[in-house]
Amino acid sequence: MTGLRNGRTPRLVKQYADMHGLLRRAAKNFADEAKTRVFPGPEHAFDDQKR
Repeated sequence: MTGLRNGRTPRLVKQYADMHGLLRRAAKNFADEAKTRVFPGPEHAFDDQKR
């Protein structure tokens, strides 16, 4: 129903979303940003100087 499975869907199931594809794209984007050091940026880190 949510599209988490990859492959054949039973005929009686209506697919409302492609969560499998969405999660794969999110993981690939994360890996690409981590490899190129785009993530984490300064906005994603704690800054003890501001206290």
